[in-house]
Amino acid sequence: MKNNFILIDKVSNEICDKLTNFFHANKEVLGCKGVLDTGYSEGKKSLDIPIHPNNDNEPFAQYKSELQLCLNKYNKIYPETNDMDRYQLIENYNIQHYEPGEGFKGWHAERTNYISSKRVLVFMTYLTDTKNAGTEFKYQKLKTDCKKGSTVIWPSEWTHLHRGIISNKHPKTIITGWWSFLAP
Repeated sequence: MKNNFILIDKVSNEICDKLTNFFHANKEVLGCKGVLDTGYSEGKKSLDIPIHPNNDNEPFAQYKSELQLCLNKYNKIYPETNDMDRYQLIENYNIQHYEPGEGFKGWHAERTNYISSKRVLVFMTYLTDTKNAGTEFKYQKLKTDCKKGSTVIWPSEWTHLHRGIISNKHPKTIITGWWSFLAP
C-alpha cells in the first residue's frame, strides 16, 4: 500500500440512504447555496445543508458513530493522529448535493486561510453511486469513485490538493467535514 495518508473505508448503505432521505426531505427549508470557507462560491456549485457538530439526532448520531470507526482505522495506520483530545468535530459539516455538471471543479485544500486554519483531517462519504464521478487528488495521483458508503479521510493541508470529478449525466450527493484543533 502506498503511504499517501489517505484512507478509503466504508460506512453502511443504510446510513447513506437515511442521510440522502434527510437531504431530500429538508432541502427546500434548510438547503443553501454551497460556499467556500471564504464565504464565496466561486469554483463550487452545490446545494448544501449544514449540520451542527453537536446534532445527535438520527441519522447524524449513527453516521458519526460509523465515521468514528473509520477514524479509528486511520489512527491505527497513522498513530501520530491518535490523540483525539487535541482535535474534534467542531465546525458544521455539510451534506452537499450536485446536479449533473455541478461540483467543485478547481484544485483546493481544506486549510487555506485563518478561518480554516484549525482543520487537521477531512472526511467525506459518498451518499450515492454516481457513474463517472468522484474525487481526484493531484499529488497522490489518486482518483476515488463515487460509490455509496465509500468514506475517505485525508490531511487538510495543501499537500492533498483535490477536486471533484464531475458527472455531466447524474447527480452526486456527499457528506463532508473536518476534525479541527480545539481552541486553547
